[in-house]
Amino acid sequence: MEGPAVTGCKCAVDPVKPDVKNGDVTVTWTVSGCKAGTDSPNEDWKWAWTGPTGSTTSATATVSAKGDTKTASVKVTSAENASMNVTCPQVKAINSNIPDYLLTEKMNDQNTYLKDTKCVETYEGYCVKVPNGQTVVLSGNAASASSIRCIHPWQQESCYVTLTSGSESMSYKDQNTKKEEISNCGIYWPDPFAVSSLTDHAFTVEITNATEVYCFVQ
Repeated sequence: MEGPAVTGCKCAVDPVKPDVKNGDVTVTWTVSGCKAGTDSPNEDWKWAWTGPTGSTTSATATVSAKGDTKTASVKVTSAENASMNVTCPQVKAINSNIPDYLLTEKMNDQNTYLKDTKCVETYEGYCVKVPNGQTVVLSGNAASASSIRCIHPWQQESCYVTLTSGSESMSYKDQNTKKEEISNCGIYWPDPFAVSSLTDHAFTVEITNATEVYCFVQ
């Protein structure tokens, strides 16, 4: 006879974006929070993983090359044969030494709103258009810059940008005070993302309510 339903299971993965620049990376999925009535998981519970290798609350898989994608799911069965199917986050390997998006030049020091927005129109050699979730690597002249700015002119104020590099992460919402001239999402003074904060001169862009932004350094 089947016992109380299994509920509450959640699956997390680490690392979320495995970087294979130094070789293979082991990715680990872990399920937590499961309950069956008042019972917690014990040695009589079963964990049937699809995708990664594992037989308990955790399972692993290895990514070796940029673009390697791994999916995972697990069927959790209680000691009384109630079960719950859990879908886990997908991962896709990156290689920060082989970026899809490379920024090589830096802008001059004219930090006006007009200059920033004209980056899109006339200074594309100094900018890189970055889709959501992608990694940018600085090289050449750009690596000597002091700060990073990512903008999306003509976007709504509800657009948000998060830059992540190693353990550093900064989230920005629209800080443009000249609302009558332009509404955009992106990074504006006084809170730029410092190039000195980057790990391996690389950063990842995450965007809410937009599909891409233009990033440049000064």
